[in-house]
Amino acid sequence: MNELSKVVNFSRFFPDDNAYVNTQGKFTKLDDWSVNLSIQSGPRHSAEFWAAEWNHAEMREQLLALREAVNQTLTFIDECTGQKAV
Repeated sequence: MNELSKVVNFSRFFPDDNAYVNTQGKFTKLDDWSVNLSIQSGPRHSAEFWAAEWNHAEMREQLLALREAVNQTLTFIDECTGQKAV
């Protein structure tokens, strides 16, 4: 049986704030995969989110909460600056 293989790799750097968003992951089979999301804002503020085949359920819930928080933050910024929300 052929195994599927999948890779995710995203990186964006923001030089003015020395900040970045980075995700890397690899899937080779159902019991051998992992993904890491790193976020840094400035030189001292960072967060890492890591999931693999054995610990993904709660991490997925955390990432869904993060998505909701990001959406609310963007809406707040748009309202405060008078920009139209995307």
